[in-house]
Amino acid sequence: MPTKHTQATINELIAGSVGGAAQVLVGQPLDTVKTRAQVAPKGMFKGPMDILTQTLRKEGFFALYKGMASPLLGVAGVNSLLFASYGISKRVISPYPHLSLKEIALAGAMAGAANAILASPVEMFKVRMQGQYGGKDDKRLRAVVSEMWKEYGFKKGIMRGYWVTVLREIPAYAGFYSAFEFSKREFRKRYGEELPVWALLASGSTGGIAYWLACYPLDVVKSRIQLRSTPPTGTPVQYIAHEFKAIVGESGFRGLFKGLSPSLLRSIPAAASTFAAFELTRAIDWKGYIEKYEKRGHGVDLREFSTRRTDIDTSSSSRPVPALLEGNRPVVDVNGTTIPDYDQVYEFDQLIDHTDPSRGTFKMRYFHTWEFYKPGGPIILYTPGEQALDIPGSEAILTNLTMPGFIAQSTNGAVISIEHRFYGKSNPTPDLSVENLKLHTISQALDDFVYFAENVELPMPGGDTEAIRPHRTPWIIIGGSYPGALAVWMLEQRPGVFWASYSSSGVVQPQTNFWQYWTPIENYLPANCSADIRAVITYIDGVIDAGDQSRLDEIKTRFGLQPLDTVSFLNALVFPLRQWQSRDVHIEPSDILAGWGVDIALENWATSYSDTEEGLVMLLCGGTSTEIIQNCSRLQYNGTLLSPVEYNDQRPWLWALCYELGWSQTGNPSGGGITSRHYNMQAMTVSGVFWLVSLKIFLFIVHSPHRYMKNLCRDAFPGAFTSSVSEWQARADKATEQYKGWNTTAERVFVVNGRRKSQQIPFLVSESNYYYWHDTPAGDPWLEVTLSATGLNIASTNQRPIFLTDGYHCSDLKGLSAQADPSIAQVWTQARITFQRWVSEFRPTDKPASAIGDRNQKNAAAARTVRFQAISSIVMLAMAVGIGALI
Repeated sequence: MPTKHTQATINELIAGSVGGAAQVLVGQPLDTVKTRAQVAPKGMFKGPMDILTQTLRKEGFFALYKGMASPLLGVAGVNSLLFASYGISKRVISPYPHLSLKEIALAGAMAGAANAILASPVEMFKVRMQGQYGGKDDKRLRAVVSEMWKEYGFKKGIMRGYWVTVLREIPAYAGFYSAFEFSKREFRKRYGEELPVWALLASGSTGGIAYWLACYPLDVVKSRIQLRSTPPTGTPVQYIAHEFKAIVGESGFRGLFKGLSPSLLRSIPAAASTFAAFELTRAIDWKGYIEKYEKRGHGVDLREFSTRRTDIDTSSSSRPVPALLEGNRPVVDVNGTTIPDYDQVYEFDQLIDHTDPSRGTFKMRYFHTWEFYKPGGPIILYTPGEQALDIPGSEAILTNLTMPGFIAQSTNGAVISIEHRFYGKSNPTPDLSVENLKLHTISQALDDFVYFAENVELPMPGGDTEAIRPHRTPWIIIGGSYPGALAVWMLEQRPGVFWASYSSSGVVQPQTNFWQYWTPIENYLPANCSADIRAVITYIDGVIDAGDQSRLDEIKTRFGLQPLDTVSFLNALVFPLRQWQSRDVHIEPSDILAGWGVDIALENWATSYSDTEEGLVMLLCGGTSTEIIQNCSRLQYNGTLLSPVEYNDQRPWLWALCYELGWSQTGNPSGGGITSRHYNMQAMTVSGVFWLVSLKIFLFIVHSPHRYMKNLCRDAFPGAFTSSVSEWQARADKATEQYKGWNTTAERVFVVNGRRKSQQIPFLVSESNYYYWHDTPAGDPWLEVTLSATGLNIASTNQRPIFLTDGYHCSDLKGLSAQADPSIAQVWTQARITFQRWVSEFRPTDKPASAIGDRNQKNAAAARTVRFQAISSIVMLAMAVGIGALI
């Protein structure tokens, strides 16, 4: 059976082959000049330019490509081995995808040592071809290979110079990869995760330069040893030392750097083309091509192959629409017995504080149905997260119109939708004071669901017995957005209770300065629309930069927002853009603004705000007068407006953002985007508009906009936080460290995220099932804090499949989206297959495994990982020594 990283390795092998070929074609002429500078008899050439001139004059242009056949045939394999070895080495060094530069260098060194096995003979044949100067005795590659094999055999002929090649490759690729990664990381600080091609080329060139600077004297020694007419004598240490002395004796220490200048010049185009070809080729979904080959009837079953993403082919004109049932009323179970309606609310006595059970319990509400349940089926636990349990229509989450109900139907399971602590009416404390909100943490929430699973007595048949406990029945946790992150964190942090999880648009990475929120919106807006928005924002930024307060006041007046200060005004401008998060594949898109050029766009945008009957200001504030706007908490506000401690759903969510999660949606610091660069961490109004998906409806909740996020946290929760941005960042960093963020390694986690490509998608015209097709782009603005964030390259595996659909935020949770979009329909199909398999793999035990009572399991897992790394390193070293002994 294929291993966990099979598809990732296949992608690296294919991409490495393409990158190697690109390197040879681009770099061979300068490499020939370099090699001749190293090995030519003393006095034959005056320098690199003389080598180039004489070669062209005496042997012709194509002489610069002497020896190219060897690397062209072999370097594809060499680079494939290199990149694959590098990928494996990274996974040996750390199970997490993000390595430090020191770890990158170590992985590069390990990959270089492995790479020498193929690089040595390829280099040897190339050098011997380049060391021929157009004489009548020059040999073709076939003759050189035959001569070396017949006269000297494998060890002294084909593998001549192996050990010096090992010594060269170790520092070379340590420098190569660490410099490349350092350069990419620096570029990403400025340009974001999706680097432009020129930045990728520049990073590759930096890696190439570091490669030669780290190893060049050893390369000179290698070339001379490989070109010798007779094999070197003595041990590798002896003959390498002898060659060093000979070079210094002939030309001084300068001799160790002969040909360095053409090598450095060569490294720029050659390494750039290598990495560009590798990165761009690796991004291709090779699994899709494999699956298309399979569909043509060749019978190759590669479905277990892993890949970073599971993209769905939507090019077919036949677009599948899954057959969905509707929630039946009255509700009946599999035996035909009428059972309580979906909207029946139940209560559970939940612990107020899991670190101190003596504080007592509170009532936690939940929905529950066993419509599809058969004994032995799983318990599906869903939480709506930062909203009340019983908003209108939310009980539909129990039906097969949604993913939780669909999985329950597919596995004969029961469904629960449970209210998160501090939201709705599941209130652990009398009010929302700072002291009470200290009980509102990710850890307490995870423990709530564990305690519920281990203690609840469900109303369904057998629900009050040991048979439904997590050690006897598989429990599956499902969520979208923040609850989607909880679904990942649960299996990472509380192993042994929930058997599997489903994470839709799971925002697993806490971070404060989340300006990337706007990137998918900008990228996938219609081009004319995004151009108009950028034009208006650039114009307003220019007015602010010029200090033209009168002109700025005039603009604010046109929007009907004259009472607002600058940062509050900039905050108000992003309200329409947040409509993007509420979009879905089955919902007709609406124009944010319609204009051509800055003047018309500004006028249309302003009118959409200032209209006294249907404008946005009227919608948000209930009026447009100065007095109303000045007292409108959705526009003009400060932290004290959220300081009252009476229960509401906005204050707990703001606490979560301030205390652990961050996610302040600032403007792009580089400017030029669809949000102002003045809308930043130090001087901004962070909008608190959040769109919460609840099945058939979208709940528009405004989380108290605030002048400065740092001041909002301080003013809303007196005594809990200061106005320090660094302290807020430290809290988010602590949450990342505790819950692993992107570095989570939990298994049996089904991950789905949305990143729509511009294409035709259907929209429902009427209550009938007639559709029309409409060109529209999309994308989840939360993508960059999910496991599908750009540049992560986290492998999708059999135990953690990662799907990128053509949907929006949490689109895959809704059956209507599956009907409207084939990529989401395919996710539903794969979810059914995967969860049926995972449930079938569950084995009951007699002993409860409490994640709360036994968290040493994580420490044991970490210890196993360390042991695995140590054993793997020893095995790789032993293999290298064994090969060396043969050579």
